[in-house]
Amino acid sequence: VFFFFFFKQKTAYEIAQRLVGSEMCIRDRYQRRVHGIHQSMEKVPPKMLAVITKAFNSLDTNKDGVLKKEEIIAYCKAIKNPITDAEYKAYMGDITQMTLEEMIVQEKPFMQAVLMMEAADTDKDGKIVLSEFKGFMSSCVEGIPDEAMSIAFNMFDTDHDGKIDLAECVKACGKGCLLYTSPIPRDATLYRMLSSA
Repeated sequence: VFFFFFFKQKTAYEIAQRLVGSEMCIRDRYQRRVHGIHQSMEKVPPKMLAVITKAFNSLDTNKDGVLKKEEIIAYCKAIKNPITDAEYKAYMGDITQMTLEEMIVQEKPFMQAVLMMEAADTDKDGKIVLSEFKGFMSSCVEGIPDEAMSIAFNMFDTDHDGKIDLAECVKACGKGCLLYTSPIPRDATLYRMLSSA
């Protein structure tokens, strides 16, 4: 069976109109994306932005402004929290590289956890102890009571061994315990606990 498709012949004017329409659509999509990135960046508290920018730049070993899958996997291995390609894919899907702005917009729990580990784990042993956690929180948010930070630490430290590893950090970030747009989300249990402490 043969199917023949007949298309009306387009004039040059009609083709030009379609091309202009397509170009405008592409331009508008790009402008909406850029505007969305700027809006998301503006929501990040300045102190928090400074902390995650420093962590991002530290992880970006070739200093090209893009954090690649290979750099992330190498970092996880260096802090004795290695992940496989399959685990990376489970966390990140098909994303193999991201700019800082893209990380902030997409809010991937795994990337939040990696940046938090880099920022908080000052001795680079792959674990965040209470003193490191308090230092990290204080550098991101002003005026958090000491007791509240201890409560928050226990929310991350699910096995209660006194240390937060990458897996625990990913799990906590996935539950909304840490978001770029607000280090203490108002709808999160952590926020309520810190506010009432």
